[in-house]
Amino acid sequence: MAAFMRLLAIALLALTMTSQSASAKSILIDFEYVPGPDGMLGTADDQHTSYSPMEPLREQYAALGLHFSQGTLFDSGSFSVDGTSHFISSTTPVGTFDMPVYGISIQSRSYWDATLTAYDAQGVVLAAYTLKSEGDWKTGYLAVASRVAISSFSVRDTNPDHILNLDNLRLELSPAPVPEPTSLAMFAAGGLLLLAKSRRTRAM
Repeated sequence: MAAFMRLLAIALLALTMTSQSASAKSILIDFEYVPGPDGMLGTADDQHTSYSPMEPLREQYAALGLHFSQGTLFDSGSFSVDGTSHFISSTTPVGTFDMPVYGISIQSRSYWDATLTAYDAQGVVLAAYTLKSEGDWKTGYLAVASRVAISSFSVRDTNPDHILNLDNLRLELSPAPVPEPTSLAMFAAGGLLLLAKSRRTRAM
C-alpha cells in the first residue's frame, strides 16, 4: 500500500510540473541586447543594442522570429535609474511573428492611453487591452493572450500621432495550460487515494 501511495504522489507531482513547464516558455526582450551569432537572447554572445537618435526598429530581433514594420528605439533613463535603458518610443509600433506566439505583455510609461492589440494571420483581432493614462504619466503593463497563434501586434493610442514609451516585451511561446485535464487527473487521483484508504480501513 505504501508503494502504491508513493506512485500516486509521484504521478501528481509529474502532472503539476508538466502544467508549470507548459507556461514557462517565453522570451523577454528588454531592448538592451540583440541576439548574437547563436540567434538567441540571454547567452554569452548577446550584443549590445546599437543606438543612433531615434533608431528605426526593424530586423534587430529577426533571429527570434520577430520583425518590426513600425517603431523607433530611444535611449533615456525613463525605464532605468542608470540612464542607459533602451526602449521603444514611437507612434504605433507594429510587430509580426514567423513563429507561434500565444501571449504578449509589454511595459508602458506614457502620457497617453496605450492599447495592445493582437491579430491572427488574417488581421482579425484576437485580443486587446488598454492601459488608461488618466491624464498623467502612467506606468503599467499591457498583456493579451490567445489560444490561437498570434501573427502580429500593435500598440497605439486612439490618436495615431501620440508617442508611447514601451519596454520589456515578453512573448509567450506556448498556449496557457487548460486547467480541466489536470484538474480531472488530480480529482481521479484523489478518488483513488480515498478508495485505497477505504479498503485499508475495511481490511483492518
